[in-house]
Amino acid sequence: MKKVIWFCIALMFTISLMSCTRFFILKKEVARLDKSYYLGGKLGHEFQTNMSVWVFVWEKHEDGVIDITEAEKLDANKTFVIMLPPGERYYVGALEDANNNEEYDPGERIWFNGEPSPVEFRNGRSNTLIIRLSGKIKPTKEDIRAFARARKGRSYIELKGSGQVPIFIGKQAELNDPIFSAQMGEKGLWEPASFLNEIGLGVYFLSEYDPDKIPVLFVHGAGGSPQDWKHILKGFDDHKYQKWFYHYPGGIRLNQTADALNIIIETLYKKYRFKELYIVAHSMGGLVSRSFIIKNRIEAGNSYITKFVSIATPWAGHEAAALGVKRAPAVIPSWIDMQLNSQFINELMEQKIEDKLDYYLLFTFKGAKSAFLPASNDGTVSLASQLTPKAQQEAKRLFGFNCNHTSVLHNDDVITTLKSIMKNP
Repeated sequence: MKKVIWFCIALMFTISLMSCTRFFILKKEVARLDKSYYLGGKLGHEFQTNMSVWVFVWEKHEDGVIDITEAEKLDANKTFVIMLPPGERYYVGALEDANNNEEYDPGERIWFNGEPSPVEFRNGRSNTLIIRLSGKIKPTKEDIRAFARARKGRSYIELKGSGQVPIFIGKQAELNDPIFSAQMGEKGLWEPASFLNEIGLGVYFLSEYDPDKIPVLFVHGAGGSPQDWKHILKGFDDHKYQKWFYHYPGGIRLNQTADALNIIIETLYKKYRFKELYIVAHSMGGLVSRSFIIKNRIEAGNSYITKFVSIATPWAGHEAAALGVKRAPAVIPSWIDMQLNSQFINELMEQKIEDKLDYYLLFTFKGAKSAFLPASNDGTVSLASQLTPKAQQEAKRLFGFNCNHTSVLHNDDVITTLKSIMKNP
């Protein structure tokens, strides 16, 4: 597939005119990711679904003028992430819009971080801010004027600044939506900062939530997209399972990707209280999923993740990733974590998961001669990386397929195997 071809070209450094352009864009994208401040938070209480909450970020200058940097509307989605240029003092406030007239009215609740106080950032990231709206806090006239200036004559779409990161938590969607296309998967790999601002990330539902069905979360790999699962999804019984998928940019650091997934799933659990959650992950998506499982099951003590299936996952990392990190004109951030024996890989595999859930390992071995892979491979990932001793020991069962790295997602025998795994207690 196109995304795998690009991945191999990048690692082998046979740079054509197009790949030169991609590396040039990538360099600017990574610079944005590295230099940005990340401010995140969520609402700390329930609120009416027909009511809106506006979050404002501003810099307060010496002359007392409030300059609104970002304004973001929270509806049923109670979580927000905003990318900001580095700054000395950022302030955050939130405003209840009970009647949805997009301005402050007396009696509507408000919140400020502190008195207000500047947000503290560590390594470019804020702690998760908890918005607790209160009727006891009164905005100043200066605050009201600033809020009005930020909203005057502009719609929510127009206010979506370059720093906003849309977060989608259980939004119902169609798989054929262009944002889930292979082209968007490539964009997430090569232009991760732009992807975050334009597409965001989230867990999407293919149908309305049903408490009588077990949710199955599908996690794509590097440069992948939800549409990679199109054939596999056809094999799942809609009467027993509800299909969810995680859509994220494959170019960002894997720990960040797993953190975001954990926050989203925990939010969904608080809302729906599902008894079980199954995970099916392809390639690098298996690394993201395992990191998420450790955060969710081992560190947080949740018990609802009961099955995990990885397909062609490089458990030891990728043999050529280190070469890419050392010699590429610009480095895709996720390559750093994909190196053999990277800090991420080592820490990921130190934790045991087999006593927490049922893990099934599917591997692929239809490869070819490669300048950067061992002889036994599936065209993208080596067999040695897929079948590390630790991964084999943890697996309840192993299944091998004579497929390459991408054709495995179009194989009917894989669907039959997944059906069997889902049915087993």
